[in-house]
Amino acid sequence: MVLTRRNVNEILKNVIKYQNVKIDFNSIKEFENKSRKKNDNNNKNREFIIGAIINKKIPEEFYNYSNTWNNLKEGLFKCLKHFPYKNIEVIHKGGRKYNYDYDLLIDGKIYKFEFKYNCSNINDCPQFVSPMNPSKYLDINFEDWFYDNHLDKIINLTNYEKPDKNIYLKEINQPNPPCMKQFKELYKNGLEKKDKDSINFFKKSKTISETAIQEFLKIVKLDTKKMSKYLFDTQKEKHFILYKNGIFYYDKFTDSKIFDLIEKNIEIKGPNFIVKTESNNKVEIKLRWKNYNGLAFPAFQIKRKIPIKKELIKLCKENNIHTSSRIIKSKILELLNNNKIIY
Repeated sequence: MVLTRRNVNEILKNVIKYQNVKIDFNSIKEFENKSRKKNDNNNKNREFIIGAIINKKIPEEFYNYSNTWNNLKEGLFKCLKHFPYKNIEVIHKGGRKYNYDYDLLIDGKIYKFEFKYNCSNINDCPQFVSPMNPSKYLDINFEDWFYDNHLDKIINLTNYEKPDKNIYLKEINQPNPPCMKQFKELYKNGLEKKDKDSINFFKKSKTISETAIQEFLKIVKLDTKKMSKYLFDTQKEKHFILYKNGIFYYDKFTDSKIFDLIEKNIEIKGPNFIVKTESNNKVEIKLRWKNYNGLAFPAFQIKRKIPIKKELIKLCKENNIHTSSRIIKSKILELLNNNKIIY
């Protein structure tokens, strides 16, 4: 393609609408943006860009004019070569109804896929799944308990009225509960440091929420059988597309025993249940508020619990695997995996 000022300007102005999301030439910058501000929105945009690439909706001029766009495309399809295929199509599935991002229709067969940004394997991910309505897996209702024991502390930081309990319990398990709208706006203002009062509200409500969760975990029991079933049902067939520092990676859980939680091996640490599994690994089940502390959308955040570097080096020594104090953690994990040592 012979580029002139005119057709370069045309390329830069080209905007497509894909899944009701606008994608233009500069949308590629989403893959360089590691800021946690508007993280959910940025990640959704990345998911749609990936879908648009696979579904051949991105203008060819983007690839011809930009090495960055072209490398993104080539890297993505290289990652997907784990599945030898002739035809491939993305069907977007994200949202509260699903626990994964895409159905990939590969030569007529459907595979469930999840996209994770800024990680190269599942163990790097801040979470591999985030179950909503956490009280389903507990013997005490968290939302009810929080309303009765700690919500007043947040309410008293403001001049707003406490929402009716029935309305609160009906609305709180969503990203934007109407009954908490004023509190969320105040919290957001504090997060963005707009004024002294809102900053004070942000800091104090965050502390109240963190203290409440730690208190709650000391009195509640996790239903390991129910959680194990959820993990097995939602994760056993899931595949992962991961992206970090310009490179796409493929990963998948290979041992379903990691989803089988052992009831007698639960440690409470901060806002987390640390639970040993039948695979002899550990998972971290964090209780948190997804949308502003103490104000909206309680959920679990679940990931593999990886030991600290000091413990991993000790494990290597116990198994006669040579390391040094300067070795990075990812290399230690690689050594342990290669030697089939469980950590």
